[in-house]
Amino acid sequence: MAENILKRVFLDSSNAKTAKLYQTGCRTSVISFSNFSDAVKLQSRAVTETYAVAESQSEVSLNFVGRTSRETSKAEAFAKDGSAYVVHTVSETSGDKTDYLEFWSSEGGVEVFNMSLMKKHEQIVNGDQFSGMGGLALGGALNERVVYIAEKKRPEKYLHYGKGDCASGLNEFQINDSWGEGFSDVTNTDVCIFNRSSKEVTVLDLLDSRYDYCSPTWISDDTIAAIGYKCHAFKLGVLYSNNRESDLFVVNLTTKEVACPSKNYRPSCYSWVIGTPDSKSLVAVANDPMGPHMQFKAIVKFDLNSHDVTSFGNFAIESIPRHPWITANTFCVNIYRKSRLVPETFNIETSEVIFIGADCSSYDKCSLRVLDCFKNLLVLAKSSFSEPEKLVLCSDLEKSAFSESLLPTKTTDYDFFVRTVEYETKGYYLVGPKDQSKPRPCILFIHGGPHTLFVNYFDKNVAFFVELGFNIVLVNYTGSLGFTEESLKSLGGQVGSSDVSDCFKALQAALDCPDWKCDRARLAVTGGSHGGFLSLHMIGQYPDTFKACSVRNPVTNIGSMLGVTDIPDWCEFEASGTQFEFNKVSDPEFYSKAWSKSPMSHVHKVITPTQVHLGLKDRRVPPSQGREYYHALLGQGKAKTVLYEYPEDCHPLALPKASTNFYLETYRWFIKHLELDRFLT
Repeated sequence: MAENILKRVFLDSSNAKTAKLYQTGCRTSVISFSNFSDAVKLQSRAVTETYAVAESQSEVSLNFVGRTSRETSKAEAFAKDGSAYVVHTVSETSGDKTDYLEFWSSEGGVEVFNMSLMKKHEQIVNGDQFSGMGGLALGGALNERVVYIAEKKRPEKYLHYGKGDCASGLNEFQINDSWGEGFSDVTNTDVCIFNRSSKEVTVLDLLDSRYDYCSPTWISDDTIAAIGYKCHAFKLGVLYSNNRESDLFVVNLTTKEVACPSKNYRPSCYSWVIGTPDSKSLVAVANDPMGPHMQFKAIVKFDLNSHDVTSFGNFAIESIPRHPWITANTFCVNIYRKSRLVPETFNIETSEVIFIGADCSSYDKCSLRVLDCFKNLLVLAKSSFSEPEKLVLCSDLEKSAFSESLLPTKTTDYDFFVRTVEYETKGYYLVGPKDQSKPRPCILFIHGGPHTLFVNYFDKNVAFFVELGFNIVLVNYTGSLGFTEESLKSLGGQVGSSDVSDCFKALQAALDCPDWKCDRARLAVTGGSHGGFLSLHMIGQYPDTFKACSVRNPVTNIGSMLGVTDIPDWCEFEASGTQFEFNKVSDPEFYSKAWSKSPMSHVHKVITPTQVHLGLKDRRVPPSQGREYYHALLGQGKAKTVLYEYPEDCHPLALPKASTNFYLETYRWFIKHLELDRFLT
């Protein structure tokens, strides 16, 4: 049994240093291996070998499929019984993208279908759980059908003195409203079903056209559920934003009946939905619309027969595994408890919540994440600030029987100095070299959001600087997720003051720690997005404190960001604490308040050498924000500054070329302006 569940876990090879662990299906798994030595080669020569391992009672068969650099795996789904697996891949040639669905099974190997040739819809859409559009689910009778999200079929665009027909009403240069950062090509979505036996695509056009759909899932052989984002006057960004108004829809494929079980229930933002094992109910996670972009979530049960709705508590949910059910009424969920990520079981009948591993003292100073489960067997990822991810097997949930020796994870722990200081609404974390006998240069790391958090989980970027001899201070300021719901909401209207104060006080407390040796004359600060916003506030409000600063896609002027970002509601809530209204035109009072909250209001005081790194495809914090601040620094003439722009990157600066360049240039900048030797010990 233990070997069976291990075959359901695979390693994503997209990160050469720190493997990301994901959950997969029951008896069929896909394992990817990269044929190159570093992340830069990964970006330029993305050639992978993919093996499908199909388990039988007597033997393991191995099938091989080669991929080219033009093929990218986008999403995957697994049959409930583990007998089949489907993956969506995209091939791009000369700018033209082609969608494929690959069906893998323990019986018949692999079948590959070119979905673009069927011409029933535009591109297939895929996004992450809890954020964004897309989704893929395999099910139905004999696992022959996959439900997925695709862009609605559009008429061919016309170009004057060129191709197309003007009667279509769509000009080549006409822009359709999209779902923002990460989903610039997603404008109107449909729920679609592909039957691999008949090779037919069915578009569920009976769903309400006032919604765009995502996260489809099979409830039974003939019933599916999906989340529908409500389309207002214009669309707001959905990536990293769990506060978009939405509803749940259930479709009976036999009777063609459509139900909306959430219509009489509020809150009305849904980011995950699944059917219960008996197919009689839906379970979803929900929170309020607008307000903070990341919120505490209620677990909600919708009885599909009685139409009763039951809501349970509020939780800082990080994720839910693909196969969460361990009994008919109990599923696993990963929850933030301050800086720790902890796996818990939740019973939808009794509302009982149990922390997995509570009785095991060896896991009380690290984070655990459930990746997959099958009855009483669980596979988890274990990690901490000094410990890269390891796979852990729980073979008996009731007895908390954990084992790391059975799993083939090969990682090396780091011998770091680590200290956690936490209060009811905030905390800070010290990570540095073990040897603290001499003062070390110190970097203040500030997270973005603002309603995210630093987790006691391995971060290769923190480890990079610690290995080079730096001490690191990470701050979860008031408003960070994982503490209390009240403190999270309290930051609205207080950015630029409350969060800045928390960061500065945490830094001062860290510097006063007697066994944590920091050189007060060699302090630097870094962060991205709202972390960049706070980093620039730090060098503006405390101009004599830091010797160097490096930021990624920072918010610099909330007022000028309002009209160009895909999340104007963020500007409204964080600057003034008020809710966004689609028909409202901001007045001078808002712009005055937004200016007072922005780093630009302090730029005239900045003397700290500052790097600015911008992704030119960023729709969340457009590059005009960073350029505005960069030009202001040049105009003031008090601080050295340099600007980097990455043409192919968006908000996270996640492509290997950009990420590598950011951290290496930040390191060089800090070495130079903190007046350090190139390599510290």
